[in-house]
Amino acid sequence: MLSLIGHRALVAGAGTSGMAMARALKVSGAKVLVVNDSTIPESSLKVLESLNIEFMLTADFSMHNDTFDTVYASQGWKLEHSLFVAAELQGIPVVGEVDLAWRINTSKTNPSLWFGITGTNGKTTTTEMLNSIFLAAGMNSVACGNVGFSLIDAVMDKSNYTHLAVELASFQTTRIREAQFWGSAILNLAEDHLDWHKDFTDYAASKFNLFNYSKNSIINADDEKVTSFADKIDDLKSFTLNTPRKGQLGVVEDLLVDRAFIPNSEAEAIEIATLNDLKNAAPHTVSNALAAGALARSASISSESIAAGLRNFEPGMHRISIVMERDGVTWINDSKATNPHAAGAALKSFQRVIWIAGGLAKGATMDDLVKMNHDRIRVALLIGQDRELIANSLDKYAPETIIERIDGLTGKEVMHNAVNRAKQICEAGDVVLLAPACASMDQFENYAERGQIFTELVLRLG
Repeated sequence: MLSLIGHRALVAGAGTSGMAMARALKVSGAKVLVVNDSTIPESSLKVLESLNIEFMLTADFSMHNDTFDTVYASQGWKLEHSLFVAAELQGIPVVGEVDLAWRINTSKTNPSLWFGITGTNGKTTTTEMLNSIFLAAGMNSVACGNVGFSLIDAVMDKSNYTHLAVELASFQTTRIREAQFWGSAILNLAEDHLDWHKDFTDYAASKFNLFNYSKNSIINADDEKVTSFADKIDDLKSFTLNTPRKGQLGVVEDLLVDRAFIPNSEAEAIEIATLNDLKNAAPHTVSNALAAGALARSASISSESIAAGLRNFEPGMHRISIVMERDGVTWINDSKATNPHAAGAALKSFQRVIWIAGGLAKGATMDDLVKMNHDRIRVALLIGQDRELIANSLDKYAPETIIERIDGLTGKEVMHNAVNRAKQICEAGDVVLLAPACASMDQFENYAERGQIFTELVLRLG
C-alpha cells in the first residue's frame, strides 16, 4: 500500500472526491489539510473530525514556501484557481484525483486494470453495462468514478478488484498525467460544462486527454463532433449503429458484431450479442452496449460473457424510466438528462410530449435541441434559473408549442406544481417527460432528488 509518512498534503475541496482523497492520504500516513471555498458540509466535517484532519476555508488560507509537498485537486476546481496558481509558482505539484488513485493502485501487489468511459451522455449506463459484463465473465470488478463509488475508494477497498469500470467527467480527464487505462471510450460530445471550460474545444480536448493514457482507444464513429477531434489520433477503434467496417463494432440486422478486436486465428467478424439481449433497443442504448462491448473485447472477454452481461444489466433510475401509464398517458422520469444532448435522446423517443424542463444550463444553448424536436413538444412546462434560455429557443423554433412557466417557493413545490399542471392538460397519447436539459442544483440537491420527487408526485396521482 502507498506509504506517505511525513508527506505534507493539501487537499482542495471538501466534496465527495476531496473527502475520498483526504481519507486515502491520511490512511497512507500523510499530514493532511483540507481547504474549501465555501462552508464545509456537515457530513464532511464529521469525517474530517473523526480522522483528525485539519480544515479551513480557502479565504483564510495562505500558501507558503515548503509548507506542502503536494496539492491534491478535487474535480470541479478550475485549473486557474488561485490556489493552484500559487502552488505552481512555488514549484509545488498539483495532482488530480485520478492520478492519486493510480499511485495507490500501482503500490498494490496486484494492481487492477482500468477501463475509462467518458463523453457528454451515457457514461453511467455504459460504465454499469461494462461492469455487468465483467461480472458475467467471473471478474472481481466494480463500477466506480462518477457513478457514486469514487475511484479512490475503489482502489482503497479491501476487495482488491481486478477490473475497474471507471466513469470519468471532463473535470477528471483534464488533470490526468500519470494514470494508465487498458481501454478507454469516448461516447459522444455536446455542449456541457461550458461554465467551467474555456470553450467547447477546451471541453473536447479534456475528454481526448484520456487517450494519451490508454492502451486501447475507442470512439463513437456516428458522432460527428467526436470524429472531428479524432482525425489526428492513430490506431483508433470505433463503434457504429451501422454495418461495421474493419476496426469497428456495429450492427448487422439484429446482431451486435465485432470487427475490431479479432485475433488472427478467428473469423473476420464475430457476433458478441443480439438486440434481444438488451432491455430496450433504443439507438442510444445500442450505442452504449457497443461501447461496453468494445471495451470488454479489448480485454479478450468472450462473446458469451458480453451477451450475458448485457442481459443481466438493469438500467439505473432517472434514465428514461417509466413511472406510470394511465388513461393513455405515459409519465417518464429522465432527470439524468442534465444537458441538451441527453434531453434530445429522450425527446426523440416520443411523438407527443408535455416537456418539464429547466434548471442550470451550465453555459449550454438550447437552439439545436428545440430545432430538432420542435414537432414533438406540445407543451413546455419550464422551471428553474435558466428556463428563459429554453423559452427563447421555443419562441424562435417551436412557435406552435405552448409555454408555461412554473414557480414555487421550493424545488419540491415547483415540481408539485409542474406535475399537477401536466395532469390538468394531458390527453390520451401524451407523454409527460421530465428531461430538464439542465443541471438541478438551483432547486434540488442533485438530479436524483429531482427525479425522486417527480416520481413520488406522479405516483400519488394514481
